Amino acid sequence: MTDRRVVVTGMGVVSPLGIGVDAFRDGLLAGRHGVGPITRFDASRLRVRVAAEASEYRDDLLPSDPRHHVVLSRPMQLGLVAAAECLAASGLDALPEVRANAACLMALNRWDINLQDFGESFARSMSASGDAASGYAFSRAHYLSRGHRAAHPLWLLKFIPNLAVAHVVRTFGLQGEANTYTAEAAASIQLLGHAAQSIRDGLYDVALCGGSDARISPLGVARYVPLDLLAEGAPDEIDLSRPFDRKRRGAVLGEGAAFFVVEDFEHARARGARPLAEIVGWGDGSDAYHPVRAHPEGRGLRYAMETALLGAGVDPSNVDLVVASAASLPDLDAAESRAIRAIFEPHAPLVTAPAGALGRTFVASGALNVAAGIVALEAHAVPPTATTANPSEEAPDRLVLGTTPTTAALRNVVANAWSLGGQCASLVLREVPV
Repeated sequence: MTDRRVVVTGMGVVSPLGIGVDAFRDGLLAGRHGVGPITRFDASRLRVRVAAEASEYRDDLLPSDPRHHVVLSRPMQLGLVAAAECLAASGLDALPEVRANAACLMALNRWDINLQDFGESFARSMSASGDAASGYAFSRAHYLSRGHRAAHPLWLLKFIPNLAVAHVVRTFGLQGEANTYTAEAAASIQLLGHAAQSIRDGLYDVALCGGSDARISPLGVARYVPLDLLAEGAPDEIDLSRPFDRKRRGAVLGEGAAFFVVEDFEHARARGARPLAEIVGWGDGSDAYHPVRAHPEGRGLRYAMETALLGAGVDPSNVDLVVASAASLPDLDAAESRAIRAIFEPHAPLVTAPAGALGRTFVASGALNVAAGIVALEAHAVPPTATTANPSEEAPDRLVLGTTPTTAALRNVVANAWSLGGQCASLVLREVPV
């Protein structure tokens, strides 16, 4: 192991606030949110009718070969656009010889079967049935004779998680380690920690790291409604994503992607790259409690934060900001608040929750929280928690609210992620003096 420092030298974002880091930064700092009526499909008959869509995404933004677009799922598409911006911002787009030795670590879960891909195939596979309540039932014979022909012959390539990182490395010519992480929200922080450790150990100098997700679909909604995870409301109720708010009643589906170039400090300095932040510590934890509920005391997040701070050599009293994973879920928000109090009292850091602006972006949420932490470090200001107006009694003491950022001298920032299933991860970012 070496004592090499690890810095972030590039960042790319696709979010409900727009395409690119500028739109993300400006929207967060202004307290705007990207929640609106669902437009990606007809949700008029559903109880969940709002989401945080990456509505400015267009296929012509893709940097990849158009011949490959037919086998790209939406998370893959958003990830490629964010990765392209990230590489350009770092200067690596003009350095193919450096990219050739770079690693690529990406978080992305499998993309579930959706109506756009298989609706016609299913329709052709149905047959009349007096035993079914609807009068129709799936017929294996009909599927084998005609149903399967309606699906694209390469449909499977949209549904394999490691194909996402394969598209990224092929598009940008990255020939180092290529790996896929699938621990949901925590994964996109875990991989940043693992990349940083590999760079410290001298395994490589540069890595492209990120996470992407998009679950705004009829089946995406149907999956989470029975679990009582989504806020229900009319299309004009666009303030439903309310982290730590006493009136919160569930998460809002969001989509997006965030990528980072992670690099050895001396390597970055030699090529004239400007560090955005330094990664000084990271940690993992697990609630070991429930498939979709957070442990009441937030023990997984507490363990992850404690481990990250220990590895960074940072005393809790020296943490200036926590970027919370809170996503307007009653159990998660309360649990994270208790974990923050347990670690940081009597010192109370500032706290912000980007999910108020972005919704619950699942796999991408950890990476987007890290991006929000970097925005805060660079702006010397903490974005407000959009739409949260009435903090609950258990909310963090210094939760930033309103529509304007809170100016602050920030040195150390902790970014959190909590996954369905209870996996947790935290990353400690530090300002790099100019």
